[in-house]
Amino acid sequence: MAARNALGTALHKAMRVLLLRPDLRPRLSAATGFDELTLDGLQAQADALKQWLTAAGYTQIECEVPIQRREASGAEFNGIIDLLATCKGQRLILDHKSGAGSFRQRS
Repeated sequence: MAARNALGTALHKAMRVLLLRPDLRPRLSAATGFDELTLDGLQAQADALKQWLTAAGYTQIECEVPIQRREASGAEFNGIIDLLATCKGQRLILDHKSGAGSFRQRS
């Protein structure tokens, strides 16, 4: 489980930098443990995501946004939004995943 958490943390850090501060990419290998080939793949994903968001009108992108909800009972729920994109009063929430799997194009 610890290795999976470390991978997820590194993925989130890499995506945040590649989306918001690509000028810091040279530091990512040391910060995440990812090799350059992996970072190239993540860069391609970040670039494609940013292009898609921009084309859809989402011009404001925030990463790792803390949220909190309080219930009437007094219970509090805390979390972090991986990516929040905003466009003309609309919001889009994206959750990064690092598990094995495949992506199939829907027809």
